[in-house]
Amino acid sequence: MPMALNYGFNMQPGVNAEAIGKGKGKARDVDFEAAFAQVAASLSPTPETTSSIIEVENDTSALEDAMKATSLENAEAVTDFKQVWNQLQSSDLPPPQEEMAKWEAEFNQLMTDQRDELYHDYGASMQNVWENGTGSFNETIIGEQPLTFDAEGIPVLGEYIFGTIVLWGVTEVAEDIMTEQNNKYMEPTITRSLLDDAKALLEQNGSLSEAGLLLEAAIQKGQLGEGGYEAWILLGETRVMDEREDAGMRSLMQGVKRAEEAHAAGAGMLSLAISFTNESYDRASHTMLLRWLRARYPSLEVPESTINAMATNSSWDTHNRITELFLRLARTQHMEGVLDPDVQIGLGVLFYTNGEYDRAKDCFESALAVRPKDYTLWNRFGSCLSNGNKPEEALGAYQEALQLRPTYTRAIYNVGVACLNIGAHKEAAEHFLSALNLQESTNGDTSDQLWYTLRRSLIAMDRPDLAELAKPEAKSKLDVFRKE
Repeated sequence: MPMALNYGFNMQPGVNAEAIGKGKGKARDVDFEAAFAQVAASLSPTPETTSSIIEVENDTSALEDAMKATSLENAEAVTDFKQVWNQLQSSDLPPPQEEMAKWEAEFNQLMTDQRDELYHDYGASMQNVWENGTGSFNETIIGEQPLTFDAEGIPVLGEYIFGTIVLWGVTEVAEDIMTEQNNKYMEPTITRSLLDDAKALLEQNGSLSEAGLLLEAAIQKGQLGEGGYEAWILLGETRVMDEREDAGMRSLMQGVKRAEEAHAAGAGMLSLAISFTNESYDRASHTMLLRWLRARYPSLEVPESTINAMATNSSWDTHNRITELFLRLARTQHMEGVLDPDVQIGLGVLFYTNGEYDRAKDCFESALAVRPKDYTLWNRFGSCLSNGNKPEEALGAYQEALQLRPTYTRAIYNVGVACLNIGAHKEAAEHFLSALNLQESTNGDTSDQLWYTLRRSLIAMDRPDLAELAKPEAKSKLDVFRKE
């Protein structure tokens, strides 16, 4: 995934950027590791599935035995071809013609079958892309249920998960909300405004995880703030900054929905578009950017073909259409001496998703000229630099973000990834551990993404013992690493 945009984006810096950050692009680390193990196992020769080829001796009978021992009954045996070929190339003896002809026929048949299967699968997928604009690429790798999307590419994520008990029929609280069992702020004796407490904590650069708990409790107690959407949007933005993208997206989607119902269209949409970008949901990001643009600038002329294309065309087409709208607006504002930082942010997101990191950097730099104290912008600026292969400069931008908000979990994570990119593996691991410590100190819950990346840094340090403890499913106590 490029670095996650929120971090301001999360936009994650790559390790290189394509290894960790892109789309958060995402093939996810958990899928990569499991898939890698699965492929490695399938390629390991076993007596049951793959015949081995013995070393060729300097006589024809040995070569014949080697040829007879080779089977091409399944795809794994393709690897034997190269070994046989190398052995034949190094031998001064001619191969037995009968065996070679038989083996060549079997090999050609295997290649033909695989080629037909490949063409069939690829052709069907491309036909689906052409007709439907999305293709059939939403299947997951390791046994997960495939994610579904609506007509405009918005992911169907389900309810926001606070805990394990569904809370039904509570006043002012949606029926799909789930309550947090270990949230200390759910005590009935607490009657003050938890939403105000969360705002104050965020203003004072307090713990993002703690602010998240306050906001979750506020929502469950019906303290939803302006228009019934304020707390949801603030919770989503807080969760994303705390490196909890999935929770952030779910909350932002709830907030945007409620804002539209309250006729406050545009609220939360830009943040949600960035979150979609972090997860490589490009069509969803384009849809949300268009909705925001039309809500913020209702007089902007949007071609009907562009509106219709959001539900029918592919992401590369909608990207071009939405980018052109933002560019047209930005040029008009420039001629009028106006600079809307949010328009620059939206344009920066579009350039970023297209891999145009220098142009994205320029957009965020322009926005920073108006909002120099916006730590999320400094983080996005750093993400562009990091993904543009400028990790040293990116570190400076992340440090600016952290000076403004020392508890900015995502920026700390991005510093760690930038350290990985320049080979500072120990420093990278220290930053990942710092980010995990910020999360763990609140309620013990930590981000899998942080564990995955910590594990990579430990592997790079040649510490397989610690890397084993850093598996997300292990959720080891951080004290184990402090001793090292």
